[in-house]
Amino acid sequence: MMNNERFSYFPDLVISKWQEICNLIAKLLKVPSALIMKIENEDMDIFLSSQSENNPYHVGDNESGAALYCESVIKSKSPLKIANSLNDPFWNKNPDIQLGMIAYMGFPINFADGTPFGTICILDTKENNFS
Repeated sequence: MMNNERFSYFPDLVISKWQEICNLIAKLLKVPSALIMKIENEDMDIFLSSQSENNPYHVGDNESGAALYCESVIKSKSPLKIANSLNDPFWNKNPDIQLGMIAYMGFPINFADGTPFGTICILDTKENNFS
């Protein structure tokens, strides 16, 4: 789907700033997980993960399959907010539920040419309207 070499062009400064952003988002919103996901072939890989307590996600972890929040964000090219996936028949089979993550908010990230890079997203273990 994408040329993997594109990801090697990110300077360490960009990576460290994105890490700071993930950490800050998780802290400010008091959620266990803030992630930057990237498209890797047909899957979504965790590019960066907040260094917050009780975060079950790790850099390099891979997600694939149906009912992925981030995949929906990429395909729709639009933000997605789910307050409680357990109460939503479209999302109640999402694999993140197995990790206790039931609330999600995510936004697409694109390269300058408009090609999708991935998403920045926030996950929570409790119902959250992210208002």
